[in-house]
Amino acid sequence: MALSVAASAERPGLALAVTALGIYGSDDFGLRWALISSELPAAPRTLAFLPGSERIVFAATPVGLFRSGDQGRTWATATGGLPVSDITGLALAGMAAPSTPATSRGVASSAAWMRA
Repeated sequence: MALSVAASAERPGLALAVTALGIYGSDDFGLRWALISSELPAAPRTLAFLPGSERIVFAATPVGLFRSGDQGRTWATATGGLPVSDITGLALAGMAAPSTPATSRGVASSAAWMRA
């Protein structure tokens, strides 16, 4: 069962899905899926491709925000001043605009993750 699915607006057919076993990827509109990563410390609540990019993906997890630059194969923390906390949602606005993660403590905003 998929817990969350993200589709790339830049590359038709490319999608990622979160399951209890890890993150699966498809490049054929979901006809076939393959495990691409199981390295995150907690299952993401949601995934989102950065608008304007088919490679950059963010994952909101119970233990913080993570970023991938290779379509979800590898991950690194994406704190940039954002406190490590339960990230419950994401709103990505594009390469030049700020992104907004929602945490259990409120909403953070800006490239430097200042409390909104």
